[in-house]
This record gives sequence, structure tokens and C-alpha cells, in this order.
Amino acid sequence: MATAQRLIGSLNAQDTTTLRKICTASATVVDDFPPYTWSGPDACRRWFAALQKSLSATGTTGLKVTEATPVFSDATPSRTYIVLAMRLSMNVKHKTASQAGDWTLVLHKRGSTWRVATAAWAQRAP
Repeated sequence: MATAQRLIGSLNAQDTTTLRKICTASATVVDDFPPYTWSGPDACRRWFAALQKSLSATGTTGLKVTEATPVFSDATPSRTYIVLAMRLSMNVKHKTASQAGDWTLVLHKRGSTWRVATAAWAQRAP
């Protein structure tokens, strides 16, 4: 869960350096905005850049993860699958908004370091 918390913290802080470091070199990210999938070197950084572009295009500012509750996990010594029920808060065209969804992460362990290999977002119906 510490790796998931670092990932969330880097999103809230808009810390692309940590995003790059926390993801594997062959990471895959899936999200609900074009081009919907990013993979390979710098996938997390490229996903975050696309997220910023998408937010800007919709007049969305101040995106923050305000809640992240583990709802399922399974693990082996070198891999972890975790589903987080999440709530995001933001301003859309100067109005407060929120979004609920699930973030599914697959983490890989190399040495003593856990990294994000896969991250997939699924928005829940309002």
C-alpha cells in the first residue's frame, strides 16, 4: 500500500519526477480519456501529461485524490494486485465537483522496491 500512497501523493503534488520513478520501464496505464492507454518507457509521465491536457480542455482545475480505500488485494512475494475505491475532487469551470471510481494497480517488486506495472481507472456512474 505504501507504493500506492506514493503514487497518489505524486498525483496530488503533480510530481512527475516521482511518477517516473515509481513506474516500471514497461508500465501500462489505462484511463478514460484519449488515447486511453499508455505503455512502455515513461508511460506514467506521458499519461500524466495527457491528463493535464484533458483537464485543461474541460476547464478542470485542482484535481486531488481525497479518498483511497483498498477494497481488494492479492499478492505473491513479487507481485501485488490491488483495487482502490477512490474519490477525486476538482473544480470544473469554477464549480466544485467530484468523481468516484476504482483504480486497479498491479505492482512488481524488484529487489526491495515495489513499482507500478499497471494502473487502470474505472469511473463509477454518478
